[in-house]
Amino acid sequence: MSSTNEQRLDAALKRFRSHPVISDFREFLLSAPVEELFHIDPTRLARNWNVPRRTVLEVLLRAVRFGILGMEWAFHCPTCGGVAKESLKLAHTHEQDFCPVCKYDFRNTLDENVEVFFSVDPEIQKLPADVKSRYERQIVEDITKGGRHEWQSSGTIKGVEVLNHPVFRDIFGDETLSLDQSLEIRSATVLFSDVTGSTSMYERLGDARAYRLIRDHFDLVFRAIDKHDGVPIKTIGDEVMGVFVDEASAVRAAFDMQDALTSSNDSRGDGESLTLRIGVHRGPVIAVTLNNQIDYFGRTVNIAARTQAVSEPGQLSMGEPFFRAPGVKETLRKRVSQVKRGAVTMKGIDEPIQVYRVTLSQQSGTSTDQ
Repeated sequence: MSSTNEQRLDAALKRFRSHPVISDFREFLLSAPVEELFHIDPTRLARNWNVPRRTVLEVLLRAVRFGILGMEWAFHCPTCGGVAKESLKLAHTHEQDFCPVCKYDFRNTLDENVEVFFSVDPEIQKLPADVKSRYERQIVEDITKGGRHEWQSSGTIKGVEVLNHPVFRDIFGDETLSLDQSLEIRSATVLFSDVTGSTSMYERLGDARAYRLIRDHFDLVFRAIDKHDGVPIKTIGDEVMGVFVDEASAVRAAFDMQDALTSSNDSRGDGESLTLRIGVHRGPVIAVTLNNQIDYFGRTVNIAARTQAVSEPGQLSMGEPFFRAPGVKETLRKRVSQVKRGAVTMKGIDEPIQVYRVTLSQQSGTSTDQ
Protein backbone atom coordinates (compact mmCIF):
# COMPACT_ATOMS: atom_id res chain seq x y z
CA MET A 1 0.00 0.00 0.00
CA SER A 2 1.39 3.41 -0.97
CA SER A 3 1.94 6.10 1.65
CA THR A 4 -0.85 8.16 0.07
CA ASN A 5 -3.32 5.29 0.32
CA GLU A 6 -2.20 4.59 3.88
CA GLN A 7 -2.96 8.20 4.74
CA ARG A 8 -6.41 7.82 3.19
CA LEU A 9 -6.94 4.68 5.25
CA ASP A 10 -5.91 6.36 8.50
CA ALA A 11 -8.17 9.33 7.80
CA ALA A 12 -11.12 7.00 7.18
CA LEU A 13 -10.37 4.89 10.26
CA LYS A 14 -10.60 7.99 12.45
CA ARG A 15 -14.32 8.02 11.74
CA PHE A 16 -14.62 4.84 13.83
CA ARG A 17 -13.48 6.85 16.85
CA SER A 18 -12.89 4.47 19.76
CA HIS A 19 -13.98 1.10 18.34
CA PRO A 20 -11.92 -1.60 20.14
CA VAL A 21 -10.79 -3.59 17.06
CA ILE A 22 -9.74 -0.77 14.75
CA SER A 23 -6.02 -1.33 15.28
CA ASP A 24 -6.55 -4.99 14.35
CA PHE A 25 -8.58 -3.97 11.32
CA ARG A 26 -5.86 -1.57 10.19
CA GLU A 27 -3.19 -4.24 10.55
CA PHE A 28 -5.31 -6.67 8.53
CA LEU A 29 -5.78 -4.16 5.69
CA LEU A 30 -2.05 -3.37 5.60
CA SER A 31 -0.71 -6.92 5.77
CA ALA A 32 -3.32 -9.41 4.49
CA PRO A 33 -2.75 -11.26 1.19
CA VAL A 34 -4.70 -9.85 -1.74
CA GLU A 35 -6.97 -12.93 -1.86
CA GLU A 36 -8.09 -12.21 1.72
CA LEU A 37 -8.75 -8.58 0.85
CA PHE A 38 -10.86 -9.61 -2.16
CA HIS A 39 -13.32 -11.76 -0.16
CA ILE A 40 -12.95 -10.88 3.51
CA ASP A 41 -13.66 -13.77 5.88
CA PRO A 42 -15.51 -12.50 9.00
CA THR A 43 -15.20 -15.80 10.84
CA ARG A 44 -11.41 -15.77 10.59
CA LEU A 45 -11.27 -12.15 11.71
CA ALA A 46 -13.59 -12.87 14.63
CA ARG A 47 -11.30 -15.69 15.72
CA ASN A 48 -8.13 -13.62 15.28
CA TRP A 49 -9.57 -10.56 17.02
CA ASN A 50 -11.35 -12.58 19.73
CA VAL A 51 -14.69 -10.85 19.13
CA PRO A 52 -18.12 -12.10 17.97
CA ARG A 53 -18.68 -12.45 14.24
CA ARG A 54 -21.49 -9.92 14.56
CA THR A 55 -18.95 -7.32 15.76
CA VAL A 56 -16.78 -8.01 12.71
CA LEU A 57 -19.78 -7.50 10.43
CA GLU A 58 -20.45 -4.18 12.15
CA VAL A 59 -16.89 -3.08 11.36
CA LEU A 60 -17.16 -4.22 7.75
CA LEU A 61 -20.47 -2.44 7.21
CA ARG A 62 -19.20 0.80 8.72
CA ALA A 63 -16.03 0.48 6.65
CA VAL A 64 -18.20 0.43 3.50
CA ARG A 65 -19.86 3.66 4.60
CA PHE A 66 -16.45 5.23 5.33
CA GLY A 67 -15.05 4.31 1.90
CA ILE A 68 -12.61 1.66 3.12
CA LEU A 69 -14.41 -1.38 1.70
CA GLY A 70 -16.80 -2.21 -1.09
CA MET A 71 -19.81 -4.51 -0.70
CA GLU A 72 -21.39 -6.75 -3.35
CA TRP A 73 -24.42 -9.01 -3.45
CA ALA A 74 -23.87 -12.28 -5.33
CA PHE A 75 -26.77 -14.45 -6.47
CA HIS A 76 -25.77 -18.09 -6.82
CA CYS A 77 -27.57 -20.62 -8.94
CA PRO A 78 -29.06 -23.20 -6.54
CA THR A 79 -28.15 -26.01 -8.95
CA CYS A 80 -24.57 -25.34 -10.10
CA GLY A 81 -23.49 -22.78 -7.49
CA GLY A 82 -22.23 -20.36 -10.11
CA VAL A 83 -22.76 -16.61 -9.77
CA ALA A 84 -25.68 -15.75 -12.01
CA LYS A 85 -25.64 -12.07 -11.07
CA GLU A 86 -23.70 -9.56 -8.98
CA SER A 87 -25.07 -6.29 -7.68
CA LEU A 88 -23.58 -3.39 -5.77
CA LYS A 89 -26.93 -2.37 -4.31
CA LEU A 90 -29.89 -4.21 -2.85
CA ALA A 91 -32.17 -2.00 -4.95
CA HIS A 92 -30.76 -3.60 -8.10
CA THR A 93 -31.66 -7.14 -7.05
CA HIS A 94 -34.64 -9.16 -8.24
CA GLU A 95 -36.70 -11.96 -6.78
CA GLN A 96 -35.83 -14.11 -9.79
CA ASP A 97 -32.64 -14.55 -11.83
CA PHE A 98 -31.46 -16.68 -14.76
CA CYS A 99 -28.51 -19.08 -14.72
CA PRO A 100 -26.78 -19.06 -18.13
CA VAL A 101 -25.08 -22.40 -17.36
CA CYS A 102 -28.16 -24.35 -16.25
CA LYS A 103 -30.46 -22.41 -18.59
CA TYR A 104 -33.26 -21.90 -16.11
CA ASP A 105 -34.82 -19.25 -13.88
CA PHE A 106 -34.57 -19.51 -10.10
CA ARG A 107 -35.96 -17.60 -7.14
CA ASN A 108 -33.55 -15.85 -4.81
CA THR A 109 -33.63 -16.80 -1.14
CA LEU A 110 -31.67 -14.59 1.23
CA ASP A 111 -30.63 -17.38 3.58
CA GLU A 112 -29.86 -19.95 0.89
CA ASN A 113 -28.37 -18.63 -2.36
CA VAL A 114 -27.62 -14.93 -1.75
CA GLU A 115 -24.06 -14.09 -0.67
CA VAL A 116 -22.63 -10.75 0.42
CA PHE A 117 -18.91 -10.17 0.21
CA PHE A 118 -16.66 -7.33 1.24
CA SER A 119 -13.43 -6.30 -0.45
CA VAL A 120 -10.99 -3.45 -0.02
CA ASP A 121 -11.93 -0.27 -1.90
CA PRO A 122 -9.62 0.59 -4.83
CA GLU A 123 -9.08 4.05 -3.31
CA ILE A 124 -7.44 2.32 -0.35
CA GLN A 125 -5.65 -0.48 -2.20
CA LYS A 126 -6.05 -1.44 -5.84
CA LEU A 127 -6.04 -5.22 -6.09
CA PRO A 128 -4.44 -6.95 -9.11
CA ALA A 129 -6.93 -7.52 -11.92
CA ASP A 130 -6.22 -11.24 -11.96
CA VAL A 131 -7.57 -11.71 -8.42
CA LYS A 132 -11.16 -11.60 -9.61
CA SER A 133 -10.39 -13.42 -12.84
CA ARG A 134 -8.83 -16.29 -10.86
CA TYR A 135 -11.98 -16.40 -8.71
CA GLU A 136 -14.18 -16.56 -11.81
CA ARG A 137 -11.98 -19.21 -13.47
CA GLN A 138 -12.21 -21.34 -10.35
CA ILE A 139 -16.00 -21.24 -10.49
CA VAL A 140 -15.98 -22.30 -14.15
CA GLU A 141 -13.46 -25.08 -13.46
CA ASP A 142 -15.49 -26.43 -10.51
CA ILE A 143 -18.67 -26.56 -12.56
CA THR A 144 -16.94 -28.05 -15.62
CA LYS A 145 -15.18 -30.81 -13.68
CA GLY A 146 -17.60 -31.55 -10.86
CA GLY A 147 -20.90 -30.05 -11.96
CA ARG A 148 -21.04 -27.61 -9.07
CA HIS A 149 -19.13 -24.78 -7.40
CA GLU A 150 -19.30 -25.14 -3.61
CA TRP A 151 -19.36 -21.52 -2.52
CA GLN A 152 -20.47 -21.90 1.08
CA SER A 153 -18.02 -22.11 3.98
CA SER A 154 -17.76 -20.93 7.58
CA GLY A 155 -16.63 -17.55 6.26
CA THR A 156 -19.56 -17.07 3.87
CA ILE A 157 -21.84 -14.14 4.61
CA LYS A 158 -25.45 -14.85 3.66
CA GLY A 159 -27.68 -12.01 2.54
CA VAL A 160 -30.05 -12.49 5.47
CA GLU A 161 -27.17 -11.95 7.93
CA VAL A 162 -26.51 -8.51 6.49
CA LEU A 163 -30.16 -7.56 6.09
CA ASN A 164 -30.84 -8.44 9.73
CA HIS A 165 -27.83 -6.60 11.11
CA PRO A 166 -28.87 -3.43 12.98
CA VAL A 167 -25.91 -1.46 11.58
CA PHE A 168 -27.01 -2.22 8.01
CA ARG A 169 -30.48 -0.91 8.80
CA ASP A 170 -29.02 2.09 10.59
CA ILE A 171 -26.50 3.34 8.03
CA PHE A 172 -27.89 1.79 4.85
CA GLY A 173 -31.50 2.74 5.50
CA ASP A 174 -31.86 3.81 1.87
CA GLU A 175 -30.84 0.32 0.67
CA THR A 176 -34.24 -1.15 -0.12
CA LEU A 177 -35.76 -3.42 -2.72
CA SER A 178 -37.66 -2.09 -5.69
CA LEU A 179 -41.31 -1.72 -4.77
CA ASP A 180 -42.33 -4.49 -7.19
CA GLN A 181 -39.77 -6.98 -5.87
CA SER A 182 -39.54 -9.30 -2.87
CA LEU A 183 -36.92 -11.74 -1.60
CA GLU A 184 -37.66 -14.96 0.24
CA ILE A 185 -36.16 -15.99 3.56
CA ARG A 186 -36.58 -19.69 4.17
CA SER A 187 -36.50 -19.51 7.95
CA ALA A 188 -36.82 -16.47 10.22
CA THR A 189 -37.61 -16.16 13.92
CA VAL A 190 -40.23 -13.45 14.44
CA LEU A 191 -41.20 -11.89 17.78
CA PHE A 192 -44.07 -9.56 18.61
CA SER A 193 -44.36 -7.77 21.95
CA ASP A 194 -47.16 -5.54 23.20
CA VAL A 195 -47.77 -3.47 26.33
CA THR A 196 -50.93 -4.64 28.08
CA GLY A 197 -53.44 -2.10 29.36
CA SER A 198 -52.00 0.81 27.42
CA THR A 199 -55.42 2.19 26.42
CA SER A 200 -56.52 2.60 30.03
CA MET A 201 -53.09 4.02 30.88
CA TYR A 202 -53.56 6.81 28.33
CA GLU A 203 -56.98 7.54 29.83
CA ARG A 204 -55.59 7.53 33.35
CA LEU A 205 -52.33 9.46 32.83
CA GLY A 206 -53.03 11.60 29.80
CA ASP A 207 -51.34 11.41 26.42
CA ALA A 208 -48.01 13.07 27.23
CA ARG A 209 -47.12 11.08 30.35
CA ALA A 210 -48.40 7.79 28.96
CA TYR A 211 -46.46 8.24 25.74
CA ARG A 212 -43.24 8.89 27.67
CA LEU A 213 -43.68 5.53 29.38
CA ILE A 214 -44.34 3.82 26.06
CA ARG A 215 -41.33 5.54 24.47
CA ASP A 216 -39.08 4.43 27.34
CA HIS A 217 -40.46 0.90 26.96
CA PHE A 218 -39.47 0.94 23.27
CA ASP A 219 -35.86 1.71 24.26
CA LEU A 220 -35.77 -1.22 26.68
CA VAL A 221 -37.27 -3.64 24.16
CA PHE A 222 -34.92 -2.50 21.37
CA ARG A 223 -31.90 -3.01 23.65
CA ALA A 224 -33.00 -6.54 24.52
CA ILE A 225 -33.48 -7.38 20.83
CA ASP A 226 -30.04 -6.05 19.93
CA LYS A 227 -28.36 -7.81 22.88
CA HIS A 228 -29.55 -11.18 21.59
CA ASP A 229 -28.51 -10.71 17.96
CA GLY A 230 -31.91 -9.58 16.75
CA VAL A 231 -33.05 -6.51 14.88
CA PRO A 232 -36.18 -4.39 15.45
CA ILE A 233 -38.24 -4.33 12.27
CA LYS A 234 -40.98 -1.86 13.19
CA THR A 235 -43.41 -0.60 15.80
CA ILE A 236 -47.17 -0.85 15.37
CA GLY A 237 -48.84 1.30 17.99
CA ASP A 238 -47.44 -0.08 21.25
CA GLU A 239 -46.26 -3.30 19.60
CA VAL A 240 -42.70 -4.11 18.54
CA MET A 241 -41.78 -6.60 15.83
CA GLY A 242 -38.28 -8.08 15.92
CA VAL A 243 -36.44 -10.77 13.98
CA PHE A 244 -33.76 -13.10 15.38
CA VAL A 245 -31.19 -15.57 14.10
CA ASP A 246 -32.66 -18.47 16.08
CA GLU A 247 -35.43 -19.45 18.48
CA ALA A 248 -33.39 -19.55 21.70
CA SER A 249 -32.14 -15.99 21.15
CA ALA A 250 -35.72 -14.75 20.84
CA VAL A 251 -36.69 -16.52 24.08
CA ARG A 252 -33.75 -14.97 25.95
CA ALA A 253 -34.67 -11.57 24.58
CA ALA A 254 -38.29 -11.98 25.72
CA PHE A 255 -37.22 -12.59 29.32
CA ASP A 256 -34.78 -9.68 29.19
CA MET A 257 -37.52 -7.37 27.91
CA GLN A 258 -39.82 -8.11 30.84
CA ASP A 259 -36.92 -8.05 33.33
CA ALA A 260 -35.90 -4.59 32.10
CA LEU A 261 -39.48 -3.36 32.18
CA THR A 262 -40.01 -4.69 35.73
CA SER A 263 -36.82 -2.98 36.86
CA SER A 264 -37.97 0.26 35.23
CA ASN A 265 -41.36 -0.03 36.95
CA ASP A 266 -39.67 -0.45 40.33
CA SER A 267 -37.19 2.40 39.83
CA ARG A 268 -39.86 4.91 38.82
CA GLY A 269 -41.87 4.26 41.98
CA ASP A 270 -44.96 5.94 40.55
CA GLY A 271 -47.29 2.97 40.93
CA GLU A 272 -47.49 2.38 37.19
CA SER A 273 -46.59 -1.16 36.18
CA LEU A 274 -46.04 -1.89 32.49
CA THR A 275 -46.31 -5.54 31.49
CA LEU A 276 -45.64 -7.25 28.17
CA ARG A 277 -47.28 -10.07 26.35
CA ILE A 278 -45.06 -11.69 23.74
CA GLY A 279 -45.51 -14.17 20.90
CA VAL A 280 -42.85 -15.88 18.78
CA HIS A 281 -42.87 -18.07 15.68
CA ARG A 282 -40.37 -19.33 13.11
CA GLY A 283 -40.81 -20.08 9.43
CA PRO A 284 -40.54 -18.63 5.91
CA VAL A 285 -41.10 -14.92 5.28
CA ILE A 286 -40.71 -12.52 2.39
CA ALA A 287 -38.71 -9.30 2.57
CA VAL A 288 -40.30 -6.30 0.84
CA THR A 289 -40.02 -2.54 0.87
CA LEU A 290 -42.76 -0.74 2.79
CA ASN A 291 -42.67 2.88 3.94
CA ASN A 292 -39.13 3.22 2.54
CA GLN A 293 -37.68 0.42 4.67
CA ILE A 294 -37.28 -3.35 4.57
CA ASP A 295 -40.23 -5.13 6.16
CA TYR A 296 -41.27 -8.78 6.51
CA PHE A 297 -44.57 -10.38 5.59
CA GLY A 298 -46.11 -13.83 5.29
CA ARG A 299 -47.85 -16.55 7.26
CA THR A 300 -45.02 -16.76 9.81
CA VAL A 301 -45.41 -13.08 10.64
CA ASN A 302 -49.18 -13.49 10.94
CA ILE A 303 -48.88 -16.47 13.31
CA ALA A 304 -46.29 -14.67 15.46
CA ALA A 305 -48.66 -11.71 15.78
CA ARG A 306 -51.64 -13.96 16.54
CA THR A 307 -49.60 -15.91 19.11
CA GLN A 308 -48.80 -12.65 20.88
CA ALA A 309 -52.48 -11.71 20.82
CA VAL A 310 -53.51 -14.89 22.69
CA SER A 311 -50.88 -14.39 25.40
CA GLU A 312 -51.97 -13.20 28.82
CA PRO A 313 -50.21 -10.22 30.43
CA GLY A 314 -46.71 -11.24 31.45
CA GLN A 315 -46.69 -14.32 29.21
CA LEU A 316 -44.54 -15.58 26.36
CA SER A 317 -46.37 -17.86 23.91
CA MET A 318 -45.07 -20.09 21.14
CA GLY A 319 -46.24 -22.89 18.87
CA GLU A 320 -45.13 -26.50 19.21
CA PRO A 321 -42.41 -26.51 16.50
CA PHE A 322 -40.88 -23.44 18.10
CA PHE A 323 -41.05 -24.96 21.59
CA ARG A 324 -39.23 -28.10 20.39
CA ALA A 325 -36.55 -26.19 18.43
CA PRO A 326 -32.89 -26.60 19.51
CA GLY A 327 -32.00 -24.61 22.60
CA VAL A 328 -35.52 -23.49 23.52
CA LYS A 329 -36.22 -25.97 26.32
CA GLU A 330 -32.72 -25.49 27.71
CA THR A 331 -33.26 -21.73 27.78
CA LEU A 332 -36.66 -22.05 29.42
CA ARG A 333 -35.35 -24.40 32.13
CA LYS A 334 -33.17 -21.60 33.42
CA ARG A 335 -36.16 -19.36 34.01
CA VAL A 336 -39.48 -21.16 34.33
CA SER A 337 -40.96 -23.89 36.49
CA GLN A 338 -44.11 -24.51 34.48
CA VAL A 339 -45.21 -24.52 30.86
CA LYS A 340 -48.90 -24.46 29.96
CA ARG A 341 -50.05 -26.10 26.75
CA GLY A 342 -53.36 -25.90 24.93
CA ALA A 343 -54.97 -25.74 21.49
CA VAL A 344 -55.88 -22.21 20.43
CA THR A 345 -57.98 -21.00 17.52
CA MET A 346 -56.41 -17.92 15.98
CA LYS A 347 -58.09 -15.34 13.80
CA GLY A 348 -57.44 -16.02 10.14
CA ILE A 349 -55.71 -19.38 10.78
CA ASP A 350 -57.68 -22.41 9.56
CA GLU A 351 -56.60 -25.05 12.07
CA PRO A 352 -56.26 -24.78 15.87
CA ILE A 353 -52.61 -24.42 16.93
CA GLN A 354 -50.96 -25.97 19.98
CA VAL A 355 -49.61 -23.04 22.00
CA TYR A 356 -47.10 -23.26 24.83
CA ARG A 357 -47.25 -20.45 27.39
CA VAL A 358 -44.76 -19.45 30.08
CA THR A 359 -44.87 -16.68 32.64
CA LEU A 360 -41.98 -14.30 32.06
CA SER A 361 -41.45 -13.51 35.74
CA GLN A 362 -40.86 -17.13 36.81
CA GLN A 363 -37.45 -18.12 38.08
CA SER A 364 -35.59 -21.39 37.38
CA GLY A 365 -37.41 -24.68 37.26
CA THR A 366 -37.46 -28.09 35.64
CA SER A 367 -40.96 -28.75 34.26
CA THR A 368 -40.40 -27.91 30.60
CA ASP A 369 -40.54 -31.44 29.16
CA GLN A 370 -44.01 -31.22 27.65
